[in-house]
Amino acid sequence: MRPTFYLLPALLLAAVPASAQKLALEKTHNVSGKAKRGFLDDVQVNEAADKLDLTFVTKSTNRKVKFETYHFDTKFNFQSMEESEQPVERVKRYKGDQYDVPGVTVEPNMMGTLVLRRKQAHYTWDWFWGGYNKKIGILEKVKPRGDNGSYYQYAAHTEYDQTGNVVVITSAKDKLGKGADMLRMYKEYHVLKFNKDLDLVSDTPLRFDTPQFVVEAAKLDPRGDRDEDADDSADPEYDLGIVFAPVNVGGKKFADPKATNYTYIRVGADTKQKERVSFQSPNSVWLVNGMATFADGSVAVFGPANDKQDDYFNEAIPNQIASSSIREPLAEKFKAKNFELLKIKDGAVSFINNTPVDDFEKKLQTPPTQKRTPEYTGKRFKVTSSAVLPNGDLLIGGQSFTFQRGGALGIGKPQTVSSGGGLVGDSRGWPAKAAPAWAPPRT
Repeated sequence: MRPTFYLLPALLLAAVPASAQKLALEKTHNVSGKAKRGFLDDVQVNEAADKLDLTFVTKSTNRKVKFETYHFDTKFNFQSMEESEQPVERVKRYKGDQYDVPGVTVEPNMMGTLVLRRKQAHYTWDWFWGGYNKKIGILEKVKPRGDNGSYYQYAAHTEYDQTGNVVVITSAKDKLGKGADMLRMYKEYHVLKFNKDLDLVSDTPLRFDTPQFVVEAAKLDPRGDRDEDADDSADPEYDLGIVFAPVNVGGKKFADPKATNYTYIRVGADTKQKERVSFQSPNSVWLVNGMATFADGSVAVFGPANDKQDDYFNEAIPNQIASSSIREPLAEKFKAKNFELLKIKDGAVSFINNTPVDDFEKKLQTPPTQKRTPEYTGKRFKVTSSAVLPNGDLLIGGQSFTFQRGGALGIGKPQTVSSGGGLVGDSRGWPAKAAPAWAPPRT
């Protein structure tokens, strides 16, 4: 059985078999005072060579960084310790104490028209934890135009702060007049990429025969949902996963006859389509609120759903704009009856499950000393980790959260924030509502 290695404080090394929760091996080794005052920078495991290397940063200046690397075998037997130093410019992830990246952010106006705004991401290196702290500044705005002079209708977007680029899902709004297709904005979407100079660098159309809404669009980050200020300085530009649902905005005679005909599309950061998968959702209104990406490239798509087959998505969520501030007040009123889980692998449906929400409470397990039982009720869920277990089950971990109303428009803010890969209560006092990790059943 292949073990999973864990590093605990003060070099307490432990190995836990992946299919059980029993501690299989534990050893302790003292490190130097310099390593204790520094931080663990890197862990390298080479099972074939029977090696486990732990590297600590012990000292840093604006010219060089000093390291201590502790060498073990995979049974946690200490082998040797090696000291080294490198110029700061050669240290992994280090790009200087401070630097700025000009970029673009996106927002819709009151009419849903796409508005681009210049922004600046300011990165400050923190030697305490070995990464960058990030702050975003928002600057002036501009409205981009489509090829026919119309403004773009905003649907969703993702931003790449490390490069300043932004990818936006839009549709073109035709001007009123003879020959105008009033349903075009629901049948023809465009995935646009703008660079930091607000230049349109790519445009990929996504066409449908019947009107559609974007249900959810998510950056396929293998580390899960991360906050705006998370360190992304060394990240690539991840792909984007998009789920579409049929709607009856022009009347049922123009709508897809099956309200359960959903579509999953994966595009690259260059906006080029990589996967397009049509599938039958077990329920007609599926509020996808999360996607988890796995090492083999597969994607799990999940969220609460109703228990009907003939209600269209827009009957529950009537707004085309797929942003949290717009959708959350509507989603909080949604009565979830089921929880759907879809797995896409190699451009095809691997499986799709439908689990009654009531089953989560029945299967909930909490620590013996925990008095409250925060069962999952079908509301928003923030993904912080995901894994494929040896038996093929999917394990998705995170927290449920709610939104706090604020501002003239009542725009919500999440009541949890991400820090270092886990979730904690925000310093502003918004209470975090915890939810246990869960592994939905397979088909």
